[in-house]
Amino acid sequence: MAAVRFIILCIALATEIAMSSTVKVYFSPDDKLDRRILQAVSEARSSIHIASFSYQFPELDSLLRLRSRDRNCDVRVLVNSAGFSRTDAVSNRYIKVIGTGGRVLHAKFMVVDSRRVFVGSGNFTTEGLTRDANDILEIDDEVIAAAFENEFKALWSGRDGIEGASSGLVEIRFSPQSDCESAIIREVERAKRYIHFAAFAFTSDEIANQLCRTGMHGVKVCGIFEKSQGSDYSEYEYLKRLGFNVRQDLYIGQIHHKFIVIDDDVVLTGSFNFTKKAKNNVETFLVI
Repeated sequence: MAAVRFIILCIALATEIAMSSTVKVYFSPDDKLDRRILQAVSEARSSIHIASFSYQFPELDSLLRLRSRDRNCDVRVLVNSAGFSRTDAVSNRYIKVIGTGGRVLHAKFMVVDSRRVFVGSGNFTTEGLTRDANDILEIDDEVIAAAFENEFKALWSGRDGIEGASSGLVEIRFSPQSDCESAIIREVERAKRYIHFAAFAFTSDEIANQLCRTGMHGVKVCGIFEKSQGSDYSEYEYLKRLGFNVRQDLYIGQIHHKFIVIDDDVVLTGSFNFTKKAKNNVETFLVI
């Protein structure tokens, strides 16, 4: 129960920071992310562009099949080769399965009508949106949407993506063109009062060491780790041994978040796990 209360605290803080006239934050399973995605697809008028590591959402797929028959609506889905069957892709002409030149397409985002962006930690799967603990931001901003459209079109055509963009509250970075790990370390170093994080996978020595340095200057560090990702490479035991308030969660689904909340001022989130591997993946990372 203590872990659940901590998640609720992080959610409350993240919601307070992220909410604005153009940015909304949702959490699964409580906020029914699957319904919100389906509604946005139903409301689309000109385009629906999705990039996801995994794509196993029959209800969404049925709706996209229907929308793809509308010549006025451009429907396209990019899926990593490990997250979808090529046989299935042949029957769905709007789906492209890619390997991204040896890199993993680990990003999770959807752009609707070149205006609305849905982006975060959740894959476009039934389990990811209804059972696992994930966060997704809905951003209504032309500059941010244009950046995601440019990233999507580059990946679709087999080119390298862009570095990122910023507008108002939101700074967006795309890995591997942008060094997301350094951006995390920079923000953690700036913390003055507290750092709260929830991490599906956390094996980066660099991020863990910066958390320690910041924590040793009096900043309170609290974190939740996904238990299934415990290994000799996880930073959980390292941080626990040094006396930081970290724990492995016992949530029935997976804690699939990759977010950090800092000082009531900054939220870091996206698809970027706190790992060395993520630096070479196609990822999204947001600073709010």
